[in-house]
Amino acid sequence: MSVTKDRFMTRFVTLNQFVNLWECDENDHMNVQFYYSKFEDAGQLFAVCHDLEAALGRRISRHVRYHSELRGGAQICIRSSIVDPIPDSTKHGVFVQHVMEETSTGRIAATALDWHAGTIDSPQPDIRDALSSAVMPRGLKNEADFGTKSPLAALDATMLRGVLRPAQCDAQGWARDQAYIGAISDAAAHAWDRIGLSSQWLDEKGFGRIAVEMRLCILTPMRAGTAYQVQLTFTGLQSRSYSKRYDFFDLRNGQHIGFLESAVMLLNHTTRKSEPLPDFARDALLGHLEKQT
Repeated sequence: MSVTKDRFMTRFVTLNQFVNLWECDENDHMNVQFYYSKFEDAGQLFAVCHDLEAALGRRISRHVRYHSELRGGAQICIRSSIVDPIPDSTKHGVFVQHVMEETSTGRIAATALDWHAGTIDSPQPDIRDALSSAVMPRGLKNEADFGTKSPLAALDATMLRGVLRPAQCDAQGWARDQAYIGAISDAAAHAWDRIGLSSQWLDEKGFGRIAVEMRLCILTPMRAGTAYQVQLTFTGLQSRSYSKRYDFFDLRNGQHIGFLESAVMLLNHTTRKSEPLPDFARDALLGHLEKQT
């Protein structure tokens, strides 16, 4: 779906970049980990350019919506601004929205809403805008559950194990967003397998797996050398999509590192449109949801 710019869309350009072919995946479009990487750079540059690093404080969450595909060779621009909290929300802090546009058409490719724990006393009119409707949560409207969890004992709950490498970290040795999203991107195919949508089935149908919305919440950031595991729970089922949650745990001490929630669906590689979930996958999902309650 193509989304056009709101009248008072974010005005400060934080990032101008290009989609490289090596950033694209089996769906022939930019992989989700690189959206998060570019939004992270945009967030840091926005804070530096406006001397807001201390005022923003710790980032609590980054909520990303994917509006339209970016193929190899696309030029992109990210515009950023401070916005007021989501209406009727109980959240307190500072909110920054980022809007990623494909520059040749002006269409919105993706948006991010960052929730920071800090405070800003001055109104900052030059970098403050209305909250864009394109940024508002859609498939993940529920408030995130920040309660500390322990690893599930069931062996089949673990989707992936990994070690955080220095190349995946920032200058201080903390994991960049791309490290978390890249791990989820690798784990996702195994999660789809759990409901019968294997790579073989997808290839036969000419379908792919896509995320339409994600929310990343870091509780205790990983540092280089952290050995971690990622555990899966299914959280919801809609007409054409379903949602799931991945929790990261430190393998050495069981500490809850953080979590990612995602809403996903099937993509038809020919029409480039979504497809409904087959009945057998819906039945499998309902079985998982019932088992988890």
